[in-house]
Amino acid sequence: MADTWDRQIRQQIHDCRLFIAMISAHTEARDARVTSVANGDWRSNVPATVANALLLQHHYDEALAELEREPDEGTRHAGRALVFHALGRHSESDFELQSFLSYLETAQIPWYSEVARIHAFRGERDRAMEFLEKAYQKRDVDLYFITGDPLLKNLESDPRYKAFLRKMNLPVD
Repeated sequence: MADTWDRQIRQQIHDCRLFIAMISAHTEARDARVTSVANGDWRSNVPATVANALLLQHHYDEALAELEREPDEGTRHAGRALVFHALGRHSESDFELQSFLSYLETAQIPWYSEVARIHAFRGERDRAMEFLEKAYQKRDVDLYFITGDPLLKNLESDPRYKAFLRKMNLPVD
């Protein structure tokens, strides 16, 4: 019984550690958005950051509203793919993911780590791992931020993901 309790407490502490950063980012991003709007600068992807934080807090309608403020078309598609999946609107999520992939191809942007995040969030481990490998091959700089990423939580128990983190010389836990 004590071992089970201990494991549960450790898991809760681990989960809280992952989400505190996102909740903090949500608060900071809202403050930054106010400053950005006042300065007329929307290039910082602040709405997408706020939307991700809202998504993780299960505030889906607010997340979608925030994504409408996001100036980057590709980032809007990626965010909507996540939120629509969380809402159970899978065909819309699929459409937004395909739109995001088309955007990346047209813009010639190798942002495969974001595609991996979407697949991981949707529970599509094989596709997520495929895109993490593509991101690695294309030297996607966002890979250095994957450790503890709540959108990749579904991969944490996958031995391939742990091997990938080791390959990147990132901490496994």
